Amino acid sequence: MRTGAKVFLIILSLIISAAIIVGVDVYLSYKGVTENVDDFTMTTPTFTLSNNNETVTVSSSVTGPKIGYLPVKSILIQVTIKKNSVIYGEPQNVTVKLGTTTDVSYDIHLEPAEVFSISTGGSFQLTVEARITPIYLGIKLEVAAINLGSQQITVSA
Repeated sequence: MRTGAKVFLIILSLIISAAIIVGVDVYLSYKGVTENVDDFTMTTPTFTLSNNNETVTVSSSVTGPKIGYLPVKSILIQVTIKKNSVIYGEPQNVTVKLGTTTDVSYDIHLEPAEVFSISTGGSFQLTVEARITPIYLGIKLEVAAINLGSQQITVSA
């Protein structure tokens, strides 16, 4: 067998081996995300109202379990805030590397009517919805996306 053919077979073997390893890791990651959704944890969010009542800062920590063998995975957390079933502001997207804990913080900018309501002792309700989507080698795995449900919060001074 010629040297060129041997090199070709070695390279082909390496490519096939890498494809098998990545395929197994993708399968284990998919299985791990869909079967172990309770391993994704989030601390109870804290809500801080600014002094001028115009901004609410939401802070929390998110932990994603280590899944699979290769450390090239993360999750995209999409947080949507609704008021009276209407999307409030822009949806927030946060990427968390699996196997780590990430502090998450974002601001909700209030409308003038809400600022007035809070400053006069009133309050209003917001609904927070979250969805997680696994990301593998930069590719979103929408087939394994999970809706985490919703939570009602009351904003008041």
